[in-house]
Amino acid sequence: MRILVWFSLFLLVLGILISWISTITQEFSVMDYGYGRIAFPPKYSQYYWSVLVAGPPRGEVIVNGTVIYKGIIEEVQFQKNQFYVYAVNGKIQPYADLSPLGLLLILLGTGLGLRSTALALQEKYVKESFEIEGKGLTTYLAKRSGNLISSLIVILIITILIEIKSGFTVIKAVQHLLTFNLGNGIYGVSVDSLLLTSLSFTDLLTGVSFILTVYLSTFLTLRAYSSKGYIYFIISRWKYIGNALSSWVIGIGLLYLGNFLSYHHPNFIFPVISLFFPYIGIFANKMLFSIQTIPREVIAKGLTREILMYKHVMGNLMLVTLSTISAAFVEMLIAEFLVESIFGWPGLGTLARISVDSGNMRTIEGILLFYSTLVLMSNAISDMVYGFLDPRVRK
Repeated sequence: MRILVWFSLFLLVLGILISWISTITQEFSVMDYGYGRIAFPPKYSQYYWSVLVAGPPRGEVIVNGTVIYKGIIEEVQFQKNQFYVYAVNGKIQPYADLSPLGLLLILLGTGLGLRSTALALQEKYVKESFEIEGKGLTTYLAKRSGNLISSLIVILIITILIEIKSGFTVIKAVQHLLTFNLGNGIYGVSVDSLLLTSLSFTDLLTGVSFILTVYLSTFLTLRAYSSKGYIYFIISRWKYIGNALSSWVIGIGLLYLGNFLSYHHPNFIFPVISLFFPYIGIFANKMLFSIQTIPREVIAKGLTREILMYKHVMGNLMLVTLSTISAAFVEMLIAEFLVESIFGWPGLGTLARISVDSGNMRTIEGILLFYSTLVLMSNAISDMVYGFLDPRVRK
């Protein structure tokens, strides 16, 4: 079981690392040349332009070694035919296509790590070895995979209907989805490029916040249940803070507080605090008051405190976590939309706000499709991980 613990830790580190790598930006130029009275810009929309970080790409027309135009990317007319070079300059995120993988690794590592750590502690203190049983696993995974595929088909059908409503034929709409080609969004950049570059930053913020929320909540729950002291008092009342003060309210407060501190660039720390602070209390309180009380006949057996905690309490706690971890992940993704807009974090939330302001429905459609797919994938991964590690879940 220790191998699974180390493997889950490796997945978490790898997921965070991949998410960070996908946010790296670098200077990039794409050029084309021609001859005539009109300078046509080269094709540039397919590249991963980091428009939310460095702004949209800019056009530059060069004639006889002299820059005669520098501005938005558009056709430039000359007074006579002449040779020209048209360059599109800006910053790209060359590894933005790794962002979905980073987010899925973080979710997989969190679920696998939490469950495997609990089983490892049970092996250590209860002296009971755990073996993964294959009975019913194939049927369970087949059912979950079938549910995932059927849900994805429903989303695709709805998206195709929206595409048809926008004036595309059925064949064209299916082709757009199969190639993930939703056309151009804001700034003339392709929608898939906007989504992947924005998801990179959403990955990093969600990953750190989600890991802190799940592991700190579980630790506080165990401490509160075992001690019944001040931690229990704090957890039992923290939920009121989390329910009353949403992440975006805390974000506005921290943004205001930052004006009186020397820390004037709350690009990462404040958004993380805004996300995980309310959810730790809500998540821990939900687990704490869902744990079943240890039966008196079990206590009367004279079992040690370790056996009571790590076998009976933690065993029930893991089942509660199973039903809440994916829901917490989805809730955090929703809250992050507002937090990103407050702090100007260049993620999907900021992209959604800019797209709504500019009325770009293609980008909004892509965000909804992307988000729905992430929610389904997160639920499927959580179910499969716990079904793999706990035979009781397969029933």
